[in-house]
Amino acid sequence: MIVYRGQGMLNNEFQKLINREGGLLSFNNFLSTSIDEEVSLIFARSATDNSDLTGVLFQMDINPSIDSTPFALLDNDDLSPYSEWEKEILFSMHTIFRIKTMTQIEDRLWQIELSLTNDKDEQLKSLTKYIRQETLGLTSWHRLGRLMINMGELEHAEQICEAILDATSNENIENVALVHGDLGCINVKKGDHKTALTFHQKALELQKYAPNFDALNLTTTYNSIAFIYHSMGDYQNTILFSEKSIEINKKYLTIKSLSSGYAYHNMALAYFSLGSYSIALSYFEKELEILQEYLPTYHPSLAVTYDCIGATYQELGDYAIALSFHKRALEIQQKYLPLNHPELAMAYGNIGALHIALDDFQTGLLLHQKALEIRKISLPPNHPELATSYSNIGGAHRSFGNYLQALTLFQKALDIRQQSLPANHPSIATALNNIGTVYHLMGNYSMALSFLQQSMEIKEKMLPENHSDLSELQGNIGIIHQAMGNYPMALSFYEKALKIQKESFPETHSHLGVLYGGIGEVYRLMGHYMDALTNFQKALDIFQSSLPSNHSLLSTTYNNMGLVHDSMGDQSLALSFYKKTLEIQEKTLPAHHPFLGTTYNNIGVVYRRMDDYATALFYQQ
Repeated sequence: MIVYRGQGMLNNEFQKLINREGGLLSFNNFLSTSIDEEVSLIFARSATDNSDLTGVLFQMDINPSIDSTPFALLDNDDLSPYSEWEKEILFSMHTIFRIKTMTQIEDRLWQIELSLTNDKDEQLKSLTKYIRQETLGLTSWHRLGRLMINMGELEHAEQICEAILDATSNENIENVALVHGDLGCINVKKGDHKTALTFHQKALELQKYAPNFDALNLTTTYNSIAFIYHSMGDYQNTILFSEKSIEINKKYLTIKSLSSGYAYHNMALAYFSLGSYSIALSYFEKELEILQEYLPTYHPSLAVTYDCIGATYQELGDYAIALSFHKRALEIQQKYLPLNHPELAMAYGNIGALHIALDDFQTGLLLHQKALEIRKISLPPNHPELATSYSNIGGAHRSFGNYLQALTLFQKALDIRQQSLPANHPSIATALNNIGTVYHLMGNYSMALSFLQQSMEIKEKMLPENHSDLSELQGNIGIIHQAMGNYPMALSFYEKALKIQKESFPETHSHLGVLYGGIGEVYRLMGHYMDALTNFQKALDIFQSSLPSNHSLLSTTYNNMGLVHDSMGDQSLALSFYKKTLEIQEKTLPAHHPFLGTTYNNIGVVYRRMDDYATALFYQQ
């Protein structure tokens, strides 16, 4: 039997596939195919409309005697609305094929011939068996709907769920509640949190009055509502509904059920967003212990938890442990998720953010761009995760000194968040903060202060008074007042920020070093050179113990110490610190970056004061 599948692949992923002729290929999900070559070719060719994609027509040679891979013809219009013209055949997830030949049809359109194999992967088999159990439902329709959700076929899943509701009596409360829950899940994945919350609240109302009490379904609904509240920035309700789920688990199930694990996950997300990273880590670790007991080693839910633990360690300043968890997550996701799955984008984004924090801007930018490519293909255009990618890429360009490009990307992120999130969501405040920092770097201090104050208004309403995000904002506002020459006001904001940071982070965390550096710079500008050096030295000690030797924060601190010694007339020490600054900048910054020009000039000025005019000219020309 010959079947076909037409689809688009990211250009860089397709290039990897070209080099694997003769090797094995798994689609990492339930696989929809057709016996109609022309229909499949239409799908493949339509993918070439997107310049980021290569269209691929897979021709699959299926030997029915291979019984390790179940497949079914969806020839019932009730099951597949496309069956009449597409002649759809569905294969079990993680079906393995051997790549036989590859033929280019036209530019960015290829045909790849595959043959079904009997290759077996025990970890894959275990995962497949478990995920099949997860898609169990009350009827074949219900099972298919959940299958479509797992595949990311959200429109198809929604049609099936709506058809089930139309065909189900309102007296069948349990079934109606389950389908409302599935519709809520679909809308969460689409980024429509308000609609998702409405469906889950309806499910909860039905479950409370159902004739047969089902503790597991009730905890699942509480967990879903908690997750939605977190996505909407309502962290107190996230904690409240998570606690309700845990309470029911304790009373009717077991505190170590999977449902408890997901409740702990939501609790951890809330505390993470509230800036209580140590508490968040403890809940993520509780969740991980439960998931490892129940789930196969390579289950995608474990990857999500590894990613979250990695992000928490990153906030706590432990970058090595953070990277190890992110890599464990990515290993699972690359092996068992489709290439365009949004969770893969999250993993690339998290690792990209870690590289940015370590000043590896080029690697970080590439990973963030990869995440954006996936999200543009797999998510609606106003999905909040797209805003996350634009924001991350904007941060990389800000670090490169490409301020106009950064501003454009930060504005895109703000536009999406204002369309898709509540008006006081902390993510909107973050976007406003990012725009403010770029205006500061561009020298437009009044605009910078305006955006930072808008950000502060939101975060003061939504976050606890000791949240680290507030200290970051206070530090940024302090920088603006410093640039405007309002030194007492700048010092006041820095000291408020430092007080919060000391309560939130270990004493060697780089965030504290940044604030000591800011305080030192204000003292330098005020002419209090010894106070400046004291604070710069505190910053330097922290950075040397917590960051790579070529990190930009070290170069900034060396530069500032050079400025102090320059002002004190100690030209030899000033030159030494400026050259340490330059050594890092030449390794890490693009040749056109404005910071390099400033450092060359500083060195030139010192040489001129030392009457070494030839060397001065070399650096200043």
